[in-house]
Amino acid sequence: MKTLLHILLVCFFASSLTAQQKTPSLFGKLTASEAAQLVLETDLDVFLDNRKTEDQFPGVITLADGSVFKANLSVRGKFRRMSCKYPPLKIKVPKKALLAAGLDTLNEFKLMLPYDDNKASDEWLVKEYLSYRMFEHLSPNSVHARLVQLTLKDSRTGKSNTMMCLAVEDKEETLARLQGTLVETYGITDEQLDVDQYALTVVFQYMIGNTDWQVGTYRNVRLVKTASNDKLLVLPYDLDFSGMVNASYARPSMDYSLESVTDRYFMARNLDPEKLRGAVQRFQQSRTAFYALCQSPLLSPKASREMTNYLDSFYKQITPEGELRFSTVVSPVETGMAK
Repeated sequence: MKTLLHILLVCFFASSLTAQQKTPSLFGKLTASEAAQLVLETDLDVFLDNRKTEDQFPGVITLADGSVFKANLSVRGKFRRMSCKYPPLKIKVPKKALLAAGLDTLNEFKLMLPYDDNKASDEWLVKEYLSYRMFEHLSPNSVHARLVQLTLKDSRTGKSNTMMCLAVEDKEETLARLQGTLVETYGITDEQLDVDQYALTVVFQYMIGNTDWQVGTYRNVRLVKTASNDKLLVLPYDLDFSGMVNASYARPSMDYSLESVTDRYFMARNLDPEKLRGAVQRFQQSRTAFYALCQSPLLSPKASREMTNYLDSFYKQITPEGELRFSTVVSPVETGMAK
């Protein structure tokens, strides 16, 4: 009897999971097409007054197909919340409204707004988006981020402003997609990591010139454990302080004596040479795809050349045998993992 009950429960949860996978999420519906339109209406004074708080305030979002949802908004982030004209937002829609619309109950996503009202700020967001897509090309174990064309409307005055924004899936959506659990434990050791994924992450962060991350303190990475893997997958996110984006507000890490945000530093320790060589070979195989991303029509010719030239400087360091010859690095450094 217990065996039969166990089988029935397994079948039930398996069918539920399959159904959940087939049900689109709000984030998936919003970002089904590149640079999809999104209207967000809220009181801008209340929005900006909450820059220093975690308080929620009301808003209404309208998707490109006309779907309308009431939402709770809150300001997120650390640096960006204080420096951007419009700080980053977390958007949370009631689950009942999503179910009524035939959507999954994954009800949150982040919205990164431009640093300022100018073309350069828009292009920094596009560059960050393209960097996300590069890692997504390398590994299915990645955080999804998509561009949206946002019309921000002041509910009090009726005035609106249209801008390019970056929608980033919430960690719960990442976990649901990968069927994993989040690990946020300080002092993660080398032995706990999936070394293939870690090697990809290290080389990727080196390629885009990003030192604003740490594994041991899970800074700007999500550590995910799946049922099929007893090792932790490292998933990078928040890439705006990278040399690839080269935003004017970004500063090089003081930990590594870098002079410019475009300087590279190889942030790894005790990485198996064969695993590193295998990761580098993946980057060789992805070269054409990466250069194609740099030709995005969403970038100006100047911004496209900047990304291409930065990639050039990386690929000049790769040998035909899959070796990576460091230009900035003398020796590997700590990433915050415990000894």
